Amino acid sequence: MFKKVIFFALNDTFDFDQIGGTDSYMRRLSRLLIGLGLEVVWVFYGSEKYSKVSCEGVSVVKFESFQDALKYTISGGDSYLVACFLKPLDRFRMIKYRTVFRKHRIKLLSLSFFFPDTFVKKLLRMLELKLVKYDDVLCVSKRLYRFNKGIIDNSHYLPPIIPDSYFNVGFLKLSNKDKEKVVKALFLGRLDPRKGINEVISVIESDTLTKQIRWTVSGIYIPEDPGNIAALNRLKACDNVTFNQENRGAFSENVENRVLNFFLNNDIFIQPYRTLASTVDLPLLLLEAQAAGCTTLTTLPEVLNNYLYDKSEAIGGDFVTQCINRLNGMTANPMAFCLDEDGLVSLQLEYSEKSIEKRLREILNG
Repeated sequence: MFKKVIFFALNDTFDFDQIGGTDSYMRRLSRLLIGLGLEVVWVFYGSEKYSKVSCEGVSVVKFESFQDALKYTISGGDSYLVACFLKPLDRFRMIKYRTVFRKHRIKLLSLSFFFPDTFVKKLLRMLELKLVKYDDVLCVSKRLYRFNKGIIDNSHYLPPIIPDSYFNVGFLKLSNKDKEKVVKALFLGRLDPRKGINEVISVIESDTLTKQIRWTVSGIYIPEDPGNIAALNRLKACDNVTFNQENRGAFSENVENRVLNFFLNNDIFIQPYRTLASTVDLPLLLLEAQAAGCTTLTTLPEVLNNYLYDKSEAIGGDFVTQCINRLNGMTANPMAFCLDEDGLVSLQLEYSEKSIEKRLREILNG
């Protein structure tokens, strides 16, 4: 096993101070690698100017050009070079460096976050895998693993890490079940129509939904994203919603604690994705919510049912109507919809830091 891991990416695709699934995945994976005694470096290209800082023990180096960034990654030798987010043309530019990588004892890996959802994207990915010839391909979701494994044999499923703090909340809630409790529902994430915020608001506004539900929405407001302003205005008009607004570029431990507190104080988590094109192909929030003891309602059953446990469900068809029916049923019998211990244990076996560490050791030692 080499002693250095370099993550190579286009600037602004992820960062330590951003809130998002990709950012959380990279922070947690990097902490795990540091815990294993490896040096971790994030190298970005496409920055306005060169910079170098240290964040939580990770060296973050930013370059203006792809060429300068790649030259830096090669200079140290004896390392794992993990291509994360590169421009399409830049991924193919890696082909001519294969001999250089071997000479400098560098293993080239690919970290795959997004599923190629069109014929052209699938074709480009197939050509990339065939021509670049990565030493290993890391896949954050099961369908990404199946897709990549069909092209290149040395593909591996490396799902996100769910920290123990989330499971601690889940087991605490199991030990404090209250048969008379009011059902409390939560939406947490970007106020982005692609992530289903409009469907959630439609459920909240519905005259057919029981009034016994307490609602919390914690939203990341990005005015540049289409539909954010309209969603925010609709939410502000809902007098039955406790609303919290987060700044996407202001991640801190306090943000993580607020997320844990929202999960602790709610029973149902609702995240009706229209598409996974705008998020990690295995959405972290679905796992985090369930680990923290929230029954989860989402969409895209053909993809997301693979990651749901116990009473959680991916709803197909008319989400708003079916969600209202589920919530009305939950208020009639709250205990029948609580996540149970078996589901929580299964999640822990699959996504805990200990489980991901074992997978990672096998990949790096392979």
